[in-house]
Amino acid sequence: MVTYALPTQGGRTQPVHSGYQPIIRFEDCGFAAPAENVLTDREQLSLGETAEVNITMESIDMFSNSLLVGQKFDIYEPPRWVGAGFIKKIVNKDLEKA
Repeated sequence: MVTYALPTQGGRTQPVHSGYQPIIRFEDCGFAAPAENVLTDREQLSLGETAEVNITMESIDMFSNSLLVGQKFDIYEPPRWVGAGFIKKIVNKDLEKA
């Protein structure tokens, strides 16, 4: 689940479209990487709204055995923070923390 911040909160000025590729940084994990966001039930997400998103990480080897369901993450368009979310489900079990 993700929520993109409003411009008044320092976020983006345009809605997010499926295929958007920001930088994701996970809580309690020292790594950040580009990640494609694919909206599951729409093509566009208005700022301030919350939606379910399928996230495909680049450089997944960096995240091997380090992610948990419920883990929070921040979304960046460096250097600014533009949103946040949490992991609802981990599809690639190699990424799941044992």
